[in-house]
Amino acid sequence: MKKNTVIIVTAAVVLICFGVYVLTSDRFPKTSRAAIEQAVEGQRFMISEIIDEIKIDSNRILTLYLNGYGELDCAVTHKNLFYYTVDNLAGHVYTTNSAEVLTGVNYRAILHFTGYESGEEYACFGVILDDDVARIEFNNKNMKEINFRGMRIVYTYGRGNPKSKFTLYDKNNNVLELTK
Repeated sequence: MKKNTVIIVTAAVVLICFGVYVLTSDRFPKTSRAAIEQAVEGQRFMISEIIDEIKIDSNRILTLYLNGYGELDCAVTHKNLFYYTVDNLAGHVYTTNSAEVLTGVNYRAILHFTGYESGEEYACFGVILDDDVARIEFNNKNMKEINFRGMRIVYTYGRGNPKSKFTLYDKNNNVLELTK
């Protein structure tokens, strides 16, 4: 056998072995949830229940979930060639299911903003607590709403470094204060 053929065969065997290792190893999560669970092992961000997985683009997923304390958390993951990795974790938004609840202030909504990728991308999410709130806007864009077990959960995702804030509206399109 020629020396070049031996090198090519050896390289092919090594690549095949590495591919099998990646595809079968637990170190390389095969789902978005598995990537989050691996990243948060032993932390407060642990998953108790997935609320929704929203496809951002062909490789990214925004996952909204409840942690073990009943708080709303968010993660953005992306799919590499064979596995998922976590881009950003954010959360601990109190919900009606939270072990701890904010007292003393009557909030209409509890909202969270997180920027990542050097400020080039962001995710916002939260819980609407007041029925007077018809919609919430962030960065001149309506946040999408999910109803989950009686909770009104809102979220949005975007690119860029927004300079705006959350704006709450009633059903008549009047601006509402965050607290009542």
